[in-house]
Amino acid sequence: MRFNALVRATVISALILAQAGPALAAGDIFASNVIADVAEREGKKVVNIVAQSRGRSVGVPMYDPFLDRLFQFRQNIIPPRRGEGSGVIIDAKGRILTNEHVVEGAEVLKVTLSDGRSYSAKIKGVSHENDLAILEIDDADFKPPFPAENVASLGDSNGLRVGEWVIAIGSPFSLQRTVTAGIVSALGRELHIDSSRQYNNLIQTDASINPGNSGGPLFNIKGEVIGINTAINPMGQGLGFAIPINLAKKISQDIVNYGKVHRSWIGAEVQPMSQLLAKRLGLDRPHGAVITRVVSGGPADRGGLKPRDVVLRLNGTSIDTPSQLVELVQATAADTRVELLILRDGKELTVPVAVGRMGKDSPAGSDDKESARPEPSGFGLMLRTLTGADRQRLGIPGEVSGLLVTQVTEGSRAARLNVQTGDVIYEINGTKVTTLEAFDKLRESLSEADGIVLGIYRGGYWLYVSER
Repeated sequence: MRFNALVRATVISALILAQAGPALAAGDIFASNVIADVAEREGKKVVNIVAQSRGRSVGVPMYDPFLDRLFQFRQNIIPPRRGEGSGVIIDAKGRILTNEHVVEGAEVLKVTLSDGRSYSAKIKGVSHENDLAILEIDDADFKPPFPAENVASLGDSNGLRVGEWVIAIGSPFSLQRTVTAGIVSALGRELHIDSSRQYNNLIQTDASINPGNSGGPLFNIKGEVIGINTAINPMGQGLGFAIPINLAKKISQDIVNYGKVHRSWIGAEVQPMSQLLAKRLGLDRPHGAVITRVVSGGPADRGGLKPRDVVLRLNGTSIDTPSQLVELVQATAADTRVELLILRDGKELTVPVAVGRMGKDSPAGSDDKESARPEPSGFGLMLRTLTGADRQRLGIPGEVSGLLVTQVTEGSRAARLNVQTGDVIYEINGTKVTTLEAFDKLRESLSEADGIVLGIYRGGYWLYVSER
């Protein structure tokens, strides 16, 4: 019996090795010590970061001397704060890539190399939105350049696949040079950790990432940095997240070259895909990013993109969510031409677009003079045509044309669509509506069984809403 069990175990092991793929033809990843080799070689490129703020006294404005003596307000002290994280050396001049939250508010920074040498450092620049920072060693004892063995090689995160092996190196819980390994569990994750930061397009991994790993590198088995470890999910074990290195490369290049981050954009607003909207637009399942608005004169407009186009790929990389598209564009330098695969009227097209720099283009505004006339639509709405006063009061630009929602009946079909007072309805199932008569004609042609997709303008955003 024991012999049969041993035979079965041997056969199963052989099958697993046989299916491991051609990347490690000489043996599996463990037998070849790939992880150990990466850890030994790449660990020299990882630093420990200690960030401190000095303690200080806090006075009370308009304090009363008697109360000051009684309650000792002037003795209030904000104690020194100490944070710790990790970083990776990205060039021979001593620049270090890390998370912004690791060094946020720091007055004193110290970086410790893998060989134990410690240096003072300063912040070169940050991107709060992307939670990235560049540090520079600022110490008289530091003599650049760093040898090549201390400088990390930055890989290509666009080529990552779920199931790939990855290695995290950092200082969790102040335990420097800790190595953990796992796989890429998922791509394109979104995470909302605090009110000021929304993480998009994250790499999810089951490699153990703990407090102190933040800012450290996530390597592939070639020893290339493919992500910057940034977050753990406090609700579950085995859930770590990293910022794709392609975005980090672009941010760091901007900071080094310009001292600030230049935001890339294509001048289009996008939103997620619902089941009904996907069906209306000719998709077999909800995926991609549907364009709701194209900025007049912007990169997308110049490239020929239109509202209702669905972006499926950017330079061959699949787009499953709008946040993926936004992050991929942000990771692309301005004036770079990209190829977008889009779906338009049921047909796939490839559209070249030159990525622009945010702020260079803005939509032109104009006013119009439409009459105001409240009228029930029989759809659970009160609508009227836009007036110049409406535009001024609600901040609706001249490029927006449609019907203003003045009331939504509770429990109505419009309420189920999440239409809100102050919305401007500009489209029903792909047909533009600018008059009450056109709206009612379209509405009357639809039954309860028909699916409805409304194009609306709300608070500066162009959206599609649907019942399912």
